Amino acid sequence: MFEMLLPNAACRRRFDFQSPSRMDRNVEMFMQIQRSLLQNRVIVQPAIYLRPEIDKISTVKLKDIVKRHLGIVVEKPSESTHVVYPQPNAREEGSSGVILFS
Repeated sequence: MFEMLLPNAACRRRFDFQSPSRMDRNVEMFMQIQRSLLQNRVIVQPAIYLRPEIDKISTVKLKDIVKRHLGIVVEKPSESTHVVYPQPNAREEGSSGVILFS
């Protein structure tokens, strides 16, 4: 990643992550890097399938987590990169835990 940001010595610049005035520029730069990596398929956007056995409260929380991490929730396991299963024996113990499998 460092080599992508600085392809040659002439374009080196110091990044100031502490300065509030430069935060917008830094965030925009990293968002552009992420878009470029996604477009060139260097990284893949996670596609999450949530098993129907997961309780509704956990499903809502998991969808929010997926959205915050720029993933998508898909309707079919065949379209997913990750599948989330309910925790074994969660119903018996009253727990609403989940397990993630890729």
